[in-house]
Amino acid sequence: GLGDVYKRQKLGYANKKNELHVILAFNQNDEKTAGGTYYYSDAATGQPYKNMQTVWYHYKADNVPFGASLLFMNLGLETGDKSTQDSHTRYLQTMGTYFTYKNSSWNFDGAFYYQMGKNKNAQKVSAFMVSATAAYAFNNTWGAVVGFDYLSGDKGGGDKFKAFDPLYGTHHKFYGAMDYFYASAFKYGAPGLIDGRLGIRLRSSSKVDMELNYHYFATAADMDINEDLKMVLGSEVDYQINWTIMKDVKLSAGYSFMLGTKMMDFVKGGNHNSWQDWGWVSININPKVFFAKW
Repeated sequence: GLGDVYKRQKLGYANKKNELHVILAFNQNDEKTAGGTYYYSDAATGQPYKNMQTVWYHYKADNVPFGASLLFMNLGLETGDKSTQDSHTRYLQTMGTYFTYKNSSWNFDGAFYYQMGKNKNAQKVSAFMVSATAAYAFNNTWGAVVGFDYLSGDKGGGDKFKAFDPLYGTHHKFYGAMDYFYASAFKYGAPGLIDGRLGIRLRSSSKVDMELNYHYFATAADMDINEDLKMVLGSEVDYQINWTIMKDVKLSAGYSFMLGTKMMDFVKGGNHNSWQDWGWVSININPKVFFAKW
């Protein structure tokens, strides 16, 4: 609305090998300039936090193709009663590292992040995620990739909430193109996710490339529901083709299908016996309208 307040400040420093960013942000859904108000996220604001403080550091090596980043983020997540504007801010901390190594044939990257503090439900949090990816280019035409993601889950009953929250992130890129996980909520609990990926890439020409990926999904936490429901959620296959029609214009298309299990029905809803697929076509136009250098 017209009364929404969103302030963000970014400070940074960079040299040849080091880069440091400090980001501060504040949101308020009212015209008040002092005091707290109930903050909620919706399509109009698009800011799912009350306040945020982040420190990000990146190191790039000189003689080897290696880079590493460190992150610390403190999020103030506000809940309460919108009608009375009674608010309670919970603070969730996320910290971790991300590293990359790339030469002419190999491309490695890995990450580890840990979460602590409290979530919106005032639960104490102790959660983590780990990921690793290795890609190899056989030649200019063929390549292969293998990846693994583990996001801890919570089976309930403990003194701490153990399900990792990715917070933002491009879920379509990491956990399957059909966006079953983290782009939409779980129907039951917070089981976390195990994602194993195997893919191949074909660059048939300078203008056309395609990739085929297989995902194996399972819950990270044993939900201990009954003996008939195992941790396996199912498999997904994603195909995508990209065609650079001309400079700044790219046509992309894809097709995906999911082979789910009874556990998928339980934690996400739906019927795994029904055929589940998705096809799409998009055209991306990214012209460089203005560029100046001095």
